[in-house]
Amino acid sequence: MMLKKINVSSLTALILLVLAAPMAQAADRFVNPRHAKSNDAAIGLATAPFKTIGAAMKKMQAGDHLSIAPGVYREPILFPTRDWSAEMQTVIEGQTDGDERVIIKGSKIVSGWQLDATQKGFFTLPLETEPQQVYINGVALKQIGGTIFRGFPTLSNHELAKLHASQGGIWPGRVNGDSTSMPEDSFFYDIRAKRLYIRCNCQSMTGQVVEVSVLRFLVDGNNLENILLKNIVFQHSTTSTLSRGEAVMLRGKNIRIEHIDVSDMDAGCIGLRGENITLTNSSMGRCGQTGLAARGSFINIENNRIYENNTRGFNKWWEAGGAKFVGDKGISDSRVIGNRVEDNLGDGLWFDWGPSNNVIKSNVILRNKGFGIHYEASYGGNIDGNIVALNAQRGIYLPHSSNNRVSRNIVVGNGLEGIAVVDEGRRDGSGKLDLLPKSNTLCGNVIAWNKGGAVILPSDIRDNQSDWNVLIGTRHETGFSLGWWPNRVRPTDLALNAWQNLVSQDKNSNVITRPVDSAWIARLDRLGQQWELSELMKDLVGKPVQVDCP
Repeated sequence: MMLKKINVSSLTALILLVLAAPMAQAADRFVNPRHAKSNDAAIGLATAPFKTIGAAMKKMQAGDHLSIAPGVYREPILFPTRDWSAEMQTVIEGQTDGDERVIIKGSKIVSGWQLDATQKGFFTLPLETEPQQVYINGVALKQIGGTIFRGFPTLSNHELAKLHASQGGIWPGRVNGDSTSMPEDSFFYDIRAKRLYIRCNCQSMTGQVVEVSVLRFLVDGNNLENILLKNIVFQHSTTSTLSRGEAVMLRGKNIRIEHIDVSDMDAGCIGLRGENITLTNSSMGRCGQTGLAARGSFINIENNRIYENNTRGFNKWWEAGGAKFVGDKGISDSRVIGNRVEDNLGDGLWFDWGPSNNVIKSNVILRNKGFGIHYEASYGGNIDGNIVALNAQRGIYLPHSSNNRVSRNIVVGNGLEGIAVVDEGRRDGSGKLDLLPKSNTLCGNVIAWNKGGAVILPSDIRDNQSDWNVLIGTRHETGFSLGWWPNRVRPTDLALNAWQNLVSQDKNSNVITRPVDSAWIARLDRLGQQWELSELMKDLVGKPVQVDCP
């Protein structure tokens, strides 16, 4: 048998190409504008790093590792459209130097202000695009007027004009006015004149640092795969001028986000879309609308802090507050564990319209202006071992939801009922969702001092169950209700024995008559990331809580 002659030079070239391929997909790249040899035209070596993040992202390939030096950057992380799948994880991380971190801001420092001599502290300058945020020396100015989502609310035929109209629309927190009605420490943008006005307690702009939001996204990526984003601070945006959404947005699969801090955005802090996404040890706070929005499957949201969101006063019955998971069945087969969700101007955690098979566990949910946990038109939830306290409305609220287990939660001091499973009479015209609540189990919860009573179940109980709960408070605070308006049975007026006789529920539950323990509630603010549920329950009840849930 004769062998064909092999071209040695061709074979050598092929071997070199094969050996070089993994190296091309696993480069270490660096950004450091302070480095003497920084150069955006190079390949980003440690000895000659990129000057800008933008140049680095254009060169990034799947499997690369990008390190960003500490400092303030006013440019986004934009993932180019390319195949991001690789065996090696693509990493983008900020470095630290003592207390200095990587801070990416969606604002720019603006100068050239013109003083209006007729009004004290009144300054103006031309600006092409409407901003949603202005800061002077790090302090946010109050927005007067303003439009969002391409013309709301001034555009009469806007697609959102009629939504929630009876409740003040989608943005009841908007302050009407113009350049003639600005209070001190405020700003106004004249769309027709393309002019920005600010008013402050300032004689001049000399020595003042004025930051104006200009970037729509601070992170944006589609069809991502096997990505790690870590150790970066993100601040300021103007996302809502043109669209709904979040300033830090990642879409794809096998994504991990850790140790990032996102705050002071004009709309949403973080948006996640896809599957197998983890967000951990991060914070989302003081954003204009929501702290977190997510959609997809196998999403893990663990050990984060979500705080003080909806600063611009969006309608909490629409989309505002701590976190909302809605659309295309929201999130499914996901875990929301060990988070601290507090002081949001809306619901703490809101699941809506089809989420299923989610674990909501060991979260501390405090002082939100809406419901603590809102699991609406959702299925197969395991709501276990959470502390839900001092929220303005219901502690744990399950309207139109089925096959959920609500167990071992501490539900304390909420403004309405502690735990409510209700049928509001809504039905899905498309037939996709069954909105009749059934097969829900409330078991082993400690429900104390909720102003609207302890538990509500639907008037048609079906196979919903409540038992082994400990109820603490006054006669009113430990009361039960059956049904929903207008057919509700004596709201919060059924004592435990009457409830047991009427519906054969809570046969093994107990009532402890005791006034509010303010000292115990104050402890919730001091809870760290690690706490023992059984010990907290024992301390609150005064003895070990025996739970024998079916």
